[in-house]
Amino acid sequence: MTDLKPGGFIIVDGKQQPAISKEGYLSKGTKVKVIGGEESNLIVRKE
Repeated sequence: MTDLKPGGFIIVDGKQQPAISKEGYLSKGTKVKVIGGEESNLIVRKE
């Protein structure tokens, strides 16, 4: 995972995926939960 500012990348099933945090900035290493998708991005929130 990279920092989400709010966009960045997370690892899902060993693959890097583009993601956007609905909670704004999340630092690298923060556990997140995928709550949806929008275009080519996963939408996440802090777990």
